[in-house]
Amino acid sequence: MRRVVRIFHPTLGSHAHVGLMIRLGLSELGYEVRDAMWHKADIAVLDPFTAVRRPVRGCLYTAIEGLAPEIEGKKLAGKVVVPSSFAFSMLPQAEYIVPHGVMPCIGREEKDYDFAVSFQTYSHLEYHMFRKNIPLLSVLSNLGLTICTNAATGVKCDAFAEPEEVYKRAKYLLFTSFSEGFGLPAAEAMACGTPVVYLDAPAHNEFAQGYRIPAKFAGYKKTKVDRFKYLLPVYRYSMEEAVSIAKAALKAVPPKVGYDYTYLDMAEELASICL
Repeated sequence: MRRVVRIFHPTLGSHAHVGLMIRLGLSELGYEVRDAMWHKADIAVLDPFTAVRRPVRGCLYTAIEGLAPEIEGKKLAGKVVVPSSFAFSMLPQAEYIVPHGVMPCIGREEKDYDFAVSFQTYSHLEYHMFRKNIPLLSVLSNLGLTICTNAATGVKCDAFAEPEEVYKRAKYLLFTSFSEGFGLPAAEAMACGTPVVYLDAPAHNEFAQGYRIPAKFAGYKKTKVDRFKYLLPVYRYSMEEAVSIAKAALKAVPPKVGYDYTYLDMAEELASICL
């Protein structure tokens, strides 16, 4: 008889994407996966602020990008698992680190665009490069994907269904997020053999391969998530240096990169901890 695993994940956002991969991995490992409310789940993939309201019975698998003083010392789950060393340092309740796994990237496409860009982390650097008519391959959140080129006649965009179709056609992923609980776009791009031009900020600087844009920690920015106070780290970098590094990358032969940790590896490791 197949062992039943109860799982919860949201329907939108990065936690949803990771949750679906865990669900698929557990099914392929022979588990019978069923839906459950987060507080009754064996594995719940969601933010820690929801878990504060009703702690998860089993494992909470969560990515956190900053400090949340108001939830320190509060019970979140039976076990708390995070995807990076940075997230581990941000969340005192964290006990285990399991990186995000990705879907294998099958085949390689012609590298006919210079940069892929994640709109989740769209920054001044990307706007600057777009104005300078550097062709971009753009990733629009997890809701859909768009490939765009900035020609003299205007911006033309075509839709794609899968992230790997975008990553495979770009020479580089341009990833200048100040703070990530993990940095899944960087891992997905590398799995397609696409190196990353990235800001040297957590948590993607723990594993990203390609060209690093130097950055300096500049303190925390106060914000709110629901009713909870939240401190997001802020990093400073030189726009001129970033553009220079990006241009140098285009002139060079892109380095060979990879990311071999799959959704199945992630599911198997979570199962060993949580079940």
